[in-house]
Amino acid sequence: MPTSRDMQNRQSSNVALTAISVTSNTTRNGSWIDTKDLASLLFVYQGGSVTDGTFTFSLSESDDQTAITAVAAGRIIGALTVLTAGNLVNSVGVQPTKRYVRINMVSSGTSSGAHAIGSVATGFTS
Repeated sequence: MPTSRDMQNRQSSNVALTAISVTSNTTRNGSWIDTKDLASLLFVYQGGSVTDGTFTFSLSESDDQTAITAVAAGRIIGALTVLTAGNLVNSVGVQPTKRYVRINMVSSGTSSGAHAIGSVATGFTS
């Protein structure tokens, strides 16, 4: 198979949000993903188990990692689904227009919480 059509040679993967147990209401910002040379970016986020609370995700972008804005809804592919006990994994794509993108998580209504909430990002070149 030619490498120009091979996904392995056209993608890069990074830890976007380190998996940790979340046992209180908190906000976590993920690691910045450098989108230079990427045509698209896919975030897969999951919870190993959720006992209570809701875990809401958002995407931020920046040209310099200082001036930060929310990714416009029109460039998000799919839906940023809330993780709950019945929904433990989701993926969402983004068409980047700024140099850096990150995923963020806010937990609410959390006492015993969730285990192994985290995310990976895979970027694809054109």
